[in-house]
Amino acid sequence: MAISNPSSYTNGSETGQMGRIPEICLSFPSKINSPGLPALLLEKNRHAKLMDYSLPRLQFQRVVGFVLTQMIHILLKIMGLPMFVSEMLAGIILGPTVFPDLYSLINTSDESEAALGAAGGFGFVYFLFLSTVKMDVSLTFKSGKKAVYIGVLTVVVPLISCLITIKMRHPGINLFTNRIFFLSTSYAGTSFQVIHCLLSELRILNSELGRLGLLSALIGDMVTLLLTMFSTWVNSGIQRGALAVLIDIGMASIFMFIVLFVLRPVMKWVVNHTPEASQINDICFYFVVLAFMLSPRVGEYFHINPKYGLIIFGLAVPDGPPLGSALVEKLDPITSGLFLPIFTTTCGMRFNLAAIKRPNMYAKDHALGATVALVIKFGVSLVLAVSCKMPLRDSLALALIMISKGIVEIGSYSIMYDKQVISDALFCYLTIMIVSVASIVPILVKRLYDPSRKYLCSQKRTILNSKLNQELRMLGCVHVPGHVNSIVNLMHALCPTKESSISLDVLHLVKLSGRATPLFIAHHKQIKTISEKSYSENVIIAFNEF
Repeated sequence: MAISNPSSYTNGSETGQMGRIPEICLSFPSKINSPGLPALLLEKNRHAKLMDYSLPRLQFQRVVGFVLTQMIHILLKIMGLPMFVSEMLAGIILGPTVFPDLYSLINTSDESEAALGAAGGFGFVYFLFLSTVKMDVSLTFKSGKKAVYIGVLTVVVPLISCLITIKMRHPGINLFTNRIFFLSTSYAGTSFQVIHCLLSELRILNSELGRLGLLSALIGDMVTLLLTMFSTWVNSGIQRGALAVLIDIGMASIFMFIVLFVLRPVMKWVVNHTPEASQINDICFYFVVLAFMLSPRVGEYFHINPKYGLIIFGLAVPDGPPLGSALVEKLDPITSGLFLPIFTTTCGMRFNLAAIKRPNMYAKDHALGATVALVIKFGVSLVLAVSCKMPLRDSLALALIMISKGIVEIGSYSIMYDKQVISDALFCYLTIMIVSVASIVPILVKRLYDPSRKYLCSQKRTILNSKLNQELRMLGCVHVPGHVNSIVNLMHALCPTKESSISLDVLHLVKLSGRATPLFIAHHKQIKTISEKSYSENVIIAFNEF
């Protein structure tokens, strides 16, 4: 059966490449499970092939992608490159650029690409949802002025610079047509998910620079989301009129009201009525997952982009235990371990180096605008950090962190490419830029910023070099309840006196799954009441008794 899919994108500069009408041939009923190799070898099935069935073909594609990714990562992890770069390079190798014959072997038909793309898209949707669940939007109101300035200006200034660049090349162009403002926002935007993954891999999430970068990224991501929705509404107003935009804004407001003032209070009520250290009810868990799966489709009914509907619902889910942690613990392993690598690899398979040799004027303008936005974003971050009296090395590291690119950007551009919003040449250039930035930033940040540097001192701070009758300062870390007894027994064995006293600080380390931002909760001895959600209650009581 042949299906024609005419393109609705007919702007003047992209008509040559984006006005094509692809035809996809599908066979019904679709073949999913193969009858097995013995049956295929029989004479009556001699014309059948194992790759004609979608499930064995998908398994074969996943195995090839996984093996190639691991082989590349073994070589690249020595230099400190993240897994994302290895997955992208594996996809580029499996694509039509490096080994066209291997690409033809893996993608035998349009059905093969559709099945692989569906599995990868499933992982990207779950990744976006879990990332927004980990976000604590309330931190945007508690951030200092430094994080607010960096988060806002590193999005607004590069956006204006990108628009000015495109306007200078074409003075008569309308910046709100041909999705110019929308694409410029994506070039200048900040992704909280990407920066959080970078800081986690570099193990500086709890450092002073990591906390500043994370808060700035959170604010920048909120600004990017607002600007993206604004550009969508303006573009819709130009095409359909002001009344249609007002209807879209009204429907979107109703959707956000339902999610934030109906569903979120219900979920918080469930969290508050869940006993401490208990798991969330399975019915509530499945209800949240079902609502998440329906949120993109429901968002379309309220005139909201499916991606935004998903993000808004994810932000409404309370982060941390018991609900947020349950979602992350149960859904993250299969998402990050199986489906998301498929998505990253398929994004790399879309890369075709031959397309960059024939760019049109539209692709050249946006490639230049994206480059300008990246450079200006780095410069603004550096200037703001230096003006806040940060050391130069730390300022350079923060500027590099703020320009990080990763899975969110390549996923957005891949969706635009599939919907024929951007051309082949522009997608290739953006892919090269993302892979280059994702490769360079971790290496430079690791060389520039050492969080242990500020704790170094010139004096020897050992017991042998301490002053006479000086107290011995110790830090006890509690991971499990059994460590409390070990620390108490050690204190008994040391027999401290007033002349040779011991100062003990106890740090209870709790893994906060389902939360992207780290927390430090100080216990004050003058406060007698203990919070209802105090995970350190038994530890505090034990040391008070001691």
